[in-house]
Amino acid sequence: MKLKRAVRVCLSMALSLPILALAQAAPPSLPALGLNAKAISVSGLSSGGYMAAQFEVAYSRTVMGAGIVAAGPYGCSMGSVTTAALTCSCPYDISDNSGPTGIMTAVSRLSCVHLPEKILSERATSAIAGNKGHVDGISNLRQHRVWLYWGEDDPVVDPSIVKGLARFYADARVTAVQKVAGPHAGHGMPIAADGQCQVTRSPYINGCKIDGAGKLLSWIYKLPASTQPAADLASAGSLKPFDQTPYRQKDVFDSLDKTGWLYVPKACEQKDAHCKLHVAFHGCEQGQNFVMGNGQPYGTIFVEQAGYNRWAESAGIVVLYPQVVPSNQINPGSAFGFNPKGCWDFWGYTTPPDDKWEFGSGLPFNRREAPQMKAVKNMIDALLASPTP
Repeated sequence: MKLKRAVRVCLSMALSLPILALAQAAPPSLPALGLNAKAISVSGLSSGGYMAAQFEVAYSRTVMGAGIVAAGPYGCSMGSVTTAALTCSCPYDISDNSGPTGIMTAVSRLSCVHLPEKILSERATSAIAGNKGHVDGISNLRQHRVWLYWGEDDPVVDPSIVKGLARFYADARVTAVQKVAGPHAGHGMPIAADGQCQVTRSPYINGCKIDGAGKLLSWIYKLPASTQPAADLASAGSLKPFDQTPYRQKDVFDSLDKTGWLYVPKACEQKDAHCKLHVAFHGCEQGQNFVMGNGQPYGTIFVEQAGYNRWAESAGIVVLYPQVVPSNQINPGSAFGFNPKGCWDFWGYTTPPDDKWEFGSGLPFNRREAPQMKAVKNMIDALLASPTP
């Protein structure tokens, strides 16, 4: 009896192995969808907004528009983590106002500097000039469509910083720019829901009665006024993880997660659909594996709740959600490898400590060949490829 029972147990385990292996198997790489190469756009919140702005500049021949939420212009940080933290943004932590963290945050906020819009624009122009040959020509931006948003009460990215980005576009002679201010809004991605718009806290998705994703996609792609977000996604397209590894540079630190997310509308699954492509960059503390204050990973909150997918379904837009993972590498005297909040790199943490540069001679982390920049471009190219017959 014992032998028969042992055989049954072994057989049961053997039969369950394929299912277990399937559940733990790494997700596939990106599918070749044959997307429209002339309809690629980017957007992002906070550090993701900075990433979207610098990606738009570096690959201005590839991108045709951008939506920037609570972020500033290319080169704002000048390659300095201190400048990134105290000039291009400002520390804000409500988790422990009475403890050491709260006191340090309050002291740091006293050091924050708000630069004139003209200076922010000139800084971007100088950084682009310093990266000549490593970024596409700035004149390409004149054909772009840009959507900008700031919260009027944002304590992290002051409205003046986003207005500095608007000044940069004006100086670059970009005319199709729409600017939206969120009344009494805090730091976060605005969504159509009516909620606590004024807050600045995780998950940084704020009910402001402003459909940020819908408005920026509608502006960038000039969607007809009749276009409405899909009412139900349960039987519509698909949101699936993909392996980011094939698109990264080997043996190079980039703080990218092992997997990212892709939303493919049902219509875009068809051959020769030639759908549009939008890349949405999450903000700090919004990557899927960032551990929140409650000890739980952030997961797919941004991917599913920022508002992109419903509009993507109705407008035939594939949405790529690349992911960054936190890193706590310590290199004395250098920001290299230190990314505890899982931000996109807009100050140089992917630049090795032995790489020295002076402002005006270029910023390695926001060039086309920089680790995060190149990886995302590789992802885009994979989606543009024609499907195998």
